[in-house]
Amino acid sequence: MGKLKKLFAKYQNMNKAAKATIWFVICSFFQRGITVLTTPIFTRLLNTEEYGIYSVFSSWLEIFTVIVTMRISYGAYMRNIIKKPEIREQYASSLQGLTCVQVAVWFVVYFLLRNQVDRYLGLDVPMMLCMFGMILFSTWFSFWAARERVDYNYRKLVGVTVAISILKPLVGIILVLSTEHHKVMARIIGLVAVEFVVYVGMFISQMKKGKVFYHKQYWFEAMKFNLPLVPHYLSQIVLNHSDRIMIDHFCGSDAAGIYSLAYSMAMLLVTFNTSLQNTITPWNYQQLKDKNYAGISKIGNLTSLIVAGANFALILIAPEALKIFAPPSYHEALYVIPPVAMGVYFMFLYSRFINIEMYYGKNKYVMTASVLGAILNIILNWIFIPIFGYIAAAYTTLVSYIFYSSMHYVFTNRIRKQENIKSQIYDIKTLFLISVGFTGISFLMMLTYQHTIIRYGIIAVFVVVMIIFRKKIISIFKEFLSMKKRSKK
Repeated sequence: MGKLKKLFAKYQNMNKAAKATIWFVICSFFQRGITVLTTPIFTRLLNTEEYGIYSVFSSWLEIFTVIVTMRISYGAYMRNIIKKPEIREQYASSLQGLTCVQVAVWFVVYFLLRNQVDRYLGLDVPMMLCMFGMILFSTWFSFWAARERVDYNYRKLVGVTVAISILKPLVGIILVLSTEHHKVMARIIGLVAVEFVVYVGMFISQMKKGKVFYHKQYWFEAMKFNLPLVPHYLSQIVLNHSDRIMIDHFCGSDAAGIYSLAYSMAMLLVTFNTSLQNTITPWNYQQLKDKNYAGISKIGNLTSLIVAGANFALILIAPEALKIFAPPSYHEALYVIPPVAMGVYFMFLYSRFINIEMYYGKNKYVMTASVLGAILNIILNWIFIPIFGYIAAAYTTLVSYIFYSSMHYVFTNRIRKQENIKSQIYDIKTLFLISVGFTGISFLMMLTYQHTIIRYGIIAVFVVVMIIFRKKIISIFKEFLSMKKRSKK
């Protein structure tokens, strides 16, 4: 009890930014946990054909969200509410107006071509109507959530996120159980209904505060800023899904299933990375505005070290984790996990550089690196999967993310020179050492997977080192949080 009181006292003394970081991470893992727990329920409530239709709907939803909205709430919005805080309210309401118009225009286009589109997508009009509704409602939430993250209002954001995470599957289960013949539609309607009920209040509130639906300058600037990012967002989708599609083509659905399981396990750490990324991004923008480049560099080193450590921990226990997640028929996926986990680290690394590119409005650089990375991934998969099998896709993914990171660093350095910034924004030497060290040790760990005693010995050494240097590790976290605290003062 004494230790708990001390921890609670330390938590109470933390600044708002530090508390927000902790809660955003916890919240993201809660969301992922709910998804993991409820997936087996829906796979039993829906037959394989129904579950396949729902999966197709989800995939197209992700793609259409990018095309229809250009993800304005991810790029132009957050950048400008930090650079120009005096226009926050008007900017938010006007961009929400823009999103409403975008969704309406694209729905009209779809409705005119509905027969051809439905035949190609394998969906129908009611599903597409729900899809456009979800695109609109989720974007309302994205605008609100971005503002809450910038202001570190973690209580509201965490509360809403937890409620949504519980309500979506709960309402979905109830509606699916209530029908015999329209289960897929019931599942989708459950999602749409929850999003509308929860998010409509956010839309109304932000429109009342801003009182601006149409603003020519804001609309034009936002579309101009985000249009070059559309290929970037679509390239990310391609990079995340092309390997499984090509494995299915070259190696069959069984291999695709095995690879997908291992890929999903390794990608669990993306939840942690995304939480960290969402908290750091507005902080980074503020430091760029204040020209505090030394602070950005220090945080970049610390967070990269934290993410490398988390990914290495997964690689250490990959055999045990795989046994928990799947039966023996999936266990050959073991050697997929380490290279994908390494790729997850480089995903986080390149996101640090993208923040710089977006802040200075150099979105063509973001687009160029992303499109080239996606093309490289497809070419490498096409060459090496037929030769070495599905495991090759894990290594092509890793190579593609390393290429991503390298390209974005080159562009970031070019921006630094263009903006006449004398000091380095990121400490590339330290980041290089962390990256090489993490990658090298991770590959060595793979050699121990067939030698359990050796691997357990390494795990024991790892744990002992963590205990011995626990104060140093804690100080790293404290330094990370304290730097954010100083930046808020």
